[in-house]
Amino acid sequence: MTTMTHGDYIAKIDFDPEIGMFHGRITNIRSVVNFYGNRLRNCKRNLRLL
Repeated sequence: MTTMTHGDYIAKIDFDPEIGMFHGRITNIRSVVNFYGNRLRNCKRNLRLL
Protein backbone atom coordinates (compact mmCIF):
# COMPACT_ATOMS: atom_id res chain seq x y z
CA MET A 1 0.00 0.00 0.00
CA THR A 2 1.19 3.47 -0.90
CA THR A 3 -0.01 6.75 0.54
CA MET A 4 -0.19 9.90 -1.60
CA THR A 5 -1.10 13.45 -0.71
CA HIS A 6 -2.22 16.39 -2.82
CA GLY A 7 -3.20 19.55 -1.02
CA ASP A 8 -5.41 18.44 1.84
CA TYR A 9 -6.29 15.08 0.25
CA ILE A 10 -4.76 11.84 1.52
CA ALA A 11 -5.18 8.76 -0.65
CA LYS A 12 -4.23 5.12 -0.20
CA ILE A 13 -3.18 3.26 -3.34
CA ASP A 14 -3.22 -0.52 -3.77
CA PHE A 15 -2.67 -2.78 -6.75
CA ASP A 16 -5.72 -4.83 -7.76
CA PRO A 17 -4.42 -7.97 -9.51
CA GLU A 18 -7.92 -8.95 -10.68
CA ILE A 19 -8.13 -5.96 -13.00
CA GLY A 20 -4.38 -5.34 -13.35
CA MET A 21 -4.61 -1.72 -12.22
CA PHE A 22 -3.85 0.47 -9.24
CA HIS A 23 -6.86 1.55 -7.19
CA GLY A 24 -6.84 4.69 -5.06
CA ARG A 25 -9.25 5.95 -2.44
CA ILE A 26 -9.24 9.29 -0.64
CA THR A 27 -9.43 8.60 3.07
CA ASN A 28 -9.83 11.93 4.84
CA ILE A 29 -13.19 13.07 3.44
CA ARG A 30 -16.78 11.97 4.09
CA SER A 31 -17.57 11.20 0.44
CA VAL A 32 -16.30 8.07 -1.29
CA VAL A 33 -13.83 8.96 -4.03
CA ASN A 34 -12.11 6.16 -5.94
CA PHE A 35 -9.74 6.42 -8.86
CA TYR A 36 -7.76 4.01 -11.00
CA GLY A 37 -4.60 4.01 -13.07
CA ASN A 38 -2.47 1.46 -14.85
CA ARG A 39 0.64 3.11 -13.39
CA LEU A 40 1.27 4.93 -10.13
CA ARG A 41 1.96 8.14 -12.02
CA ASN A 42 -1.53 7.91 -13.55
CA CYS A 43 -2.99 7.64 -10.04
CA LYS A 44 -1.04 10.75 -9.03
CA ARG A 45 -2.40 12.62 -12.05
CA ASN A 46 -5.96 11.46 -11.32
CA LEU A 47 -5.66 12.59 -7.70
CA ARG A 48 -4.56 16.06 -8.85
CA LEU A 49 -7.61 16.29 -11.14
CA LEU A 50 -10.05 15.91 -8.22
